[in-house]
Amino acid sequence: MSAYPSPAASAFPRLGLSSGLTEFNQVLSPGLTAIAVLLLASLYFLPHFTKYDPFGRRPRDKDGNPIPDGPIGLPLVGSFPFLTHYPELTLDYWRKKFGPLYSMWLGNQLFVVVSDPGIAKDLMVTNGSVFSSRKEMFVKSQLVFVGRGITATPYNDRWRKHRRLATGWLNQRSVNGYTGVLDQEATVMVQELYRKGQAGRAPINPQPHAGRCSLNNMLTIVFGTRTDSTEHPLVGKALKISREFM
Repeated sequence: MSAYPSPAASAFPRLGLSSGLTEFNQVLSPGLTAIAVLLLASLYFLPHFTKYDPFGRRPRDKDGNPIPDGPIGLPLVGSFPFLTHYPELTLDYWRKKFGPLYSMWLGNQLFVVVSDPGIAKDLMVTNGSVFSSRKEMFVKSQLVFVGRGITATPYNDRWRKHRRLATGWLNQRSVNGYTGVLDQEATVMVQELYRKGQAGRAPINPQPHAGRCSLNNMLTIVFGTRTDSTEHPLVGKALKISREFM
């Protein structure tokens, strides 16, 4: 066996794994460090330019008052992952932990949760003119309803005009005229849930039945017709449209 290295070994010296990784890290470490610093800095200063804070800090109003305390949540998605299964249990746990008035982030949208009737009355009745508006969603408000939907219009003169028009059909005297329709559809829905759920022995999704009940109320009152089952094509189409607004 020769003691001299082969020509191939001389031309291509062997690189050890550890030395290769060290060289690789030396090249990339400054770049990765710079990227990490820029990312953390952008997340830190994000609340100064938007209303969203990935670190869960509470934003303040112009007078320096913080919003109600609440769960911190995760970066970018907020508290959404904690509300995917049995959200009512999670909301009740947060109520016990943070009190009847708390806030949470869902994505970049801030929500304030009210779980006390006294606070709800104070906000929605006593100070209704201040808190009765809603976030304007451009697609729903301007493209779908063309600014004429009472459920998608901010609290302004147009909303008050639409409310006066709706009151003509939603006051007590008018409702008494179609209460029978509401009672009938509610009865049909309960009977269908009982039958398809085998008197509570089989799991059932109530969404199609509740959607059909609401749809039939509108169809009967406005057009004098109704659907005969949850398999009706109009029920599926109505549910699909309703999910686009959620």
